[in-house]
Amino acid sequence: MPGQSKMWSVFALMVACGQTPPPPEPRVHKALPADAWLSWSSSRLEGRHEVYLQNANGGEVVRLTHGGGQSPRWSPDGRWIAYYHWTTTSVRLIRWDGSDDKLACAGVTQTPSPPHFWRLTDGSLICPTSEVPQFLGRELVFVAVNPDTDALTHIANIRFDPSSFTRDGTWLMGWTHGLFDGGHTAENGTFDTFHSTVLLLPSDPSVIYHVGAGCLSAASPTGPWLYHVSRESETVPDIFHLRVDDLEQRETYGPEVANPDDDWGHEYMPQISNDGEWMVYGASISCHDWFACNYDIFIHALGAEPNERKRLVEDPANDNFPSLFVGVLPQ
Repeated sequence: MPGQSKMWSVFALMVACGQTPPPPEPRVHKALPADAWLSWSSSRLEGRHEVYLQNANGGEVVRLTHGGGQSPRWSPDGRWIAYYHWTTTSVRLIRWDGSDDKLACAGVTQTPSPPHFWRLTDGSLICPTSEVPQFLGRELVFVAVNPDTDALTHIANIRFDPSSFTRDGTWLMGWTHGLFDGGHTAENGTFDTFHSTVLLLPSDPSVIYHVGAGCLSAASPTGPWLYHVSRESETVPDIFHLRVDDLEQRETYGPEVANPDDDWGHEYMPQISNDGEWMVYGASISCHDWFACNYDIFIHALGAEPNERKRLVEDPANDNFPSLFVGVLPQ
């Protein structure tokens, strides 16, 4: 099977021998480091979304953009923040101090999910457009995700919103709309759900795995874990996890963050910090619209209990799509 790894082979051998893989070991988490930097978008001023920055431990909130900004994403090295500039339908880059604001990708159509993400293996910015844009003087590593292109003919006329590559760059993770509606057979079984999180091989898009019923997703930059907003929980919506070496059996599929919907438990927009230790996400009280409801920003230590969290941003405006960089900010 394409994309198999040594770890996956060991997992398959254990299953074949009737052994159940051990659950993840409980993890002891340190306090949030002093150098933990949150970026997110908010409608708190002038009635439009802009990009903001704050130390995750508290302190001054700094506004980075002034002409419209949504869905910020830290680069893996912390040198750039990529954001969607909705007034010009483009993705732009900006430094953490607000300098060097420049165009990265033009002609980007906004979808409900962020239209851009970083590839961890080489730090490339991925913009799903019909063009091949330039990034800092060199051609982007480009992924064609338009359903009308040859790259994704197996899901023709089905919308696919990519969100991330897995740590080793093998799998492309994203959200399909309607592909599994009425039943569709993936590599790991037949599933029936309108919104589905999937993994596919960019080199062979006919190889597609169903992760779970739901949408927005993120892969760990340091480990084998996948995360997504799940519709399969008792307190829908919650954020579930799954190991990439457990796609066939899905025995590790379960809640990472799960709080009652009426207690800031309408949880969406998960993103994993660059050190692989923390998840930041937006949550509301039983309200869904990602760009209008009163979402606040929370942080959760990965591996902690599903109801353990800390609120980082509390404001009556709409605060959404957070991203966390842990480390000393580059000068």
